[in-house]
Amino acid sequence: MAKLNVTIDDSSPLITYQGDWTQNATLSDAYRGTYSYTESQNASATVVFMGNWIAVNGSRNPSHGNYKVTLDGMSYQFNGWASEDTPFTESLFTSPALRDGNHTLIISNDGWTTLDIDSISWSCNLGPHNASNSSLLNVTTDDSAPAFTWLPQGSWNMNPNLTSFSESTGHSTSQVNASVNYTFSGNRDAVSIYGTTGPGNSRYSVSRADQPRKEFTANRSISSSQVLLYFGQNFGPGMNHTVTLVNETPGLLQIDYAVVHTANVSRALSQPSSSQSSPSPTGTPILPADLPPHKGISAGAIAAAGSIAALIFVLLLVAVWLLLRRNKTLWMRLQRGYMVQSQFDVYSPPNGITPLIYSDSSGARARKADGFPANDDESFEAGSPLLDRAVTMQSEFSASTLVADAGSDMTQVNQPHGLKPVPAAASCNEIGDVANKSLAVTATSVEPDALVPFSTSVALTVYTTSAPRGHGVL
Repeated sequence: MAKLNVTIDDSSPLITYQGDWTQNATLSDAYRGTYSYTESQNASATVVFMGNWIAVNGSRNPSHGNYKVTLDGMSYQFNGWASEDTPFTESLFTSPALRDGNHTLIISNDGWTTLDIDSISWSCNLGPHNASNSSLLNVTTDDSAPAFTWLPQGSWNMNPNLTSFSESTGHSTSQVNASVNYTFSGNRDAVSIYGTTGPGNSRYSVSRADQPRKEFTANRSISSSQVLLYFGQNFGPGMNHTVTLVNETPGLLQIDYAVVHTANVSRALSQPSSSQSSPSPTGTPILPADLPPHKGISAGAIAAAGSIAALIFVLLLVAVWLLLRRNKTLWMRLQRGYMVQSQFDVYSPPNGITPLIYSDSSGARARKADGFPANDDESFEAGSPLLDRAVTMQSEFSASTLVADAGSDMTQVNQPHGLKPVPAAASCNEIGDVANKSLAVTATSVEPDALVPFSTSVALTVYTTSAPRGHGVL
């Protein structure tokens, strides 16, 4: 990328004046010997440019007052007063760094004091943005070169021996609609076309294939030569480009020369080789000219990731809630059956003994191998087949028994061989161990041949089981 600085005199048609302005050429310290001033309130000067920085130069003195600069719609207030005259190279406004692109600057007089303009300068970048080692190449084409086409034939005069013109030659016309085409080819970044301004000059238009037509005026109160009539940039590579100037009103249109400004990019950047690139001498890799800028994670991707994380969190909460609800339901279902076990009883139920036997009155009802009903949907309700307990009267018999709540389905009250709830306080009184408050459970066999009551003091270990279906555990 190469930097091009452009400076235009106050007499350039690229400055559009509004209000009462006067051009003066009496001071030698002004740029190219002229400056323009106004003493009218709200008189303004406007310039449209493509670049990244701009400055306005003029002078300050005791007759100057407030003025305003508006850049791309943003206004800045200034005061041009000074106790003594300053040179015309004094800066009236200098912009901060701007983005590369089109900009509009307006400078206007806020009161009835003096405001003068000597020159306006701006800078722009040419060439690829990642080509840091580019240099600026300027190629000048005189009006006598075949790159200029003068139409219609015979409407333009070639004036030799003009000392104020470049190469002492220039073309002039006063015919309305007379035109000139300037054609160039290749990767050209910007073009400047120079001519004259003065009291007898006319309005003219400039057009190119990729932009709309623009109009300017070369009419000024003082004659000036080698003035910038047109500046254009961003011409694409690899094709012919043509800029056309047309004389729009009666008066003079004079063309002197053109300059093509090109960013001289190194061969490694402008013509990438198909072979593998080798490192540059400084160790910095050479990047292709059309390499797109790096882009970070977009805001949409970040928002999507956040939404997914929030959804996962909500799903986890729902899973935990469902698990807790299931555990609560199981706990409530398991409250109806308990197992009372001795602290010395290691195995409950003892190996080889069926803890709970479900049978009908005939004893012919089918049982599952694990001792539970064959039909798991059967329940123990009043009037249903009885629960029997296996005979466990052995010398090493452990004091295990089934205890059921008084209101459960497993309590068969007034049944011949049914289970009865054991009141803990009554058992303690019968044993006479109230002082120690140890819980004694009297387990009475329900079998006719095992009517041997016994009691023992036990420690209680409570296990829950699925009481709603009527299953108990010894």
